[in-house]
Formats: sequence, structure tokens, C-alpha cells
Amino acid sequence: MSPERGTLEYFRELFELAPAAYIVTDPELVIQDANTAAQRLFRKHLEDLVGKPLVLFIEAGERAVFRSMAAESFIARKQLVQPVSLEPAHGEDVEQ
Repeated sequence: MSPERGTLEYFRELFELAPAAYIVTDPELVIQDANTAAQRLFRKHLEDLVGKPLVLFIEAGERAVFRSMAAESFIARKQLVQPVSLEPAHGEDVEQ
């Protein structure tokens, strides 16, 4: 797809086809969107991710630190780049 076909569609396709997992949250860290790589990582379909707090997918021992860093990042209007341990995925594998 080329940018001429529509900027929103172009960037949506880039988001979906990115090899890295991307998750979009609101300020309360509730998942609003996730690309295909994120769905594979969590072994969940998009509808099973959207509306869920991101911290549910982070190892329990790291949740408080993650929340604190996310709050600081939001206040400073900076992107949060923080390695975290994920909880093991439960449910069906996502077939793509």
C-alpha cells in the first residue's frame, strides 16, 4: 500500500505488519489496540485483549514498578520503553 491511498490506512497497515509487538493503551493502561505480533505474543485475539488492563499480562512481581514507570512516562509525555516479564499466555493460539 502506498501513502497516496490514504494516510490512516497506510499507517494502519504498517502497524499490523510490523514484526515487533505493539500495544496501544489509554492513560490508565487499558489496552485499546494491539497489532498482529502482539496478538501472537499473548496468544490472544484482538477482541480478547482490547479493554483489558495491560498489567494483567505482566508478571505479578513487576506490576507495581511498571505502573509507576508508566505514570512517570505519561506525565513527562515520553514513550515508555521498559522490559518486563510477561505472564504465561492462556487460551488458544492465534492463527494468522
